[in-house]
Amino acid sequence: VSKILLEPKNIREIIAMQMVQRWKQQTGDKIHPSCVVGVPDGAKLLAVEISRILGVPLGKMRKENGIISLDGSIENRDMILEIEDICTRGTGFREGVSAIRRVYPDARILPFNPVIINSGGLSHVSMKGEEDFLVVPVVNIKANDWQAEDCPLCRRGSVAIKPKVTAENWLEITTSQLAT
Repeated sequence: VSKILLEPKNIREIIAMQMVQRWKQQTGDKIHPSCVVGVPDGAKLLAVEISRILGVPLGKMRKENGIISLDGSIENRDMILEIEDICTRGTGFREGVSAIRRVYPDARILPFNPVIINSGGLSHVSMKGEEDFLVVPVVNIKANDWQAEDCPLCRRGSVAIKPKVTAENWLEITTSQLAT
């Protein structure tokens, strides 16, 4: 879970610099965003660092009751770079794009999805009415990601827990392996 990984500022800065480097390699350093936004909650702090590194304004998003929305305005909507922490299926990224579109339907969102880890094996995130977004990871690690009905652990009685949905879930995930 990126929340733990990104907690130390020096680690967050290093990862943000790696993400910027990978993105610049992909674009040939020819595209310069006018604004950076991070998908909440995992990429919010990364967006702060990346906007600082690139010297561009930060656009803010928030998540309330599972819905992503903009948290304030995005002044320059010409070249928005949306970033994500971990891409498995691209769901959070799509929700972020939709949040921007609800407020700014004519905004230009750059066709990239910079991430720390691409765990779903996606090369692109697709959305109806949008250009495909190229997934630009620092690291590719294919992780098994099952639907509940196909999960071998669920079949044996394990219950899936979404770590970031509630504080209780987060506590259970982060303390479940501690000795009692």
